[in-house]
Amino acid sequence: MQIAKFYGSISDDLEENEWKRLKKAKIWPKDNLVNSQNNNYSEVQYFIAKDLFVPLDLHREFGLPIIKWTEKWDHNTKEGRYIVNLC
Repeated sequence: MQIAKFYGSISDDLEENEWKRLKKAKIWPKDNLVNSQNNNYSEVQYFIAKDLFVPLDLHREFGLPIIKWTEKWDHNTKEGRYIVNLC
């Protein structure tokens, strides 16, 4: 979440080569609801943004891999727009 806030705040200033590098970076943690509900802490898995879905209830219902997000998802925030642009 913090990394999305940071890059969301500077996304207008990123150059094309920086966007390309960030699109390929495995820096996004996957939300693992099964382990978090059972209080079993497992190793955090990191993915590139395009391999994860935004944290919507519909995506969770289908069991899709969700990006770990600690706040309510809003694609209209700087962070939300940044994540969507990475995909």
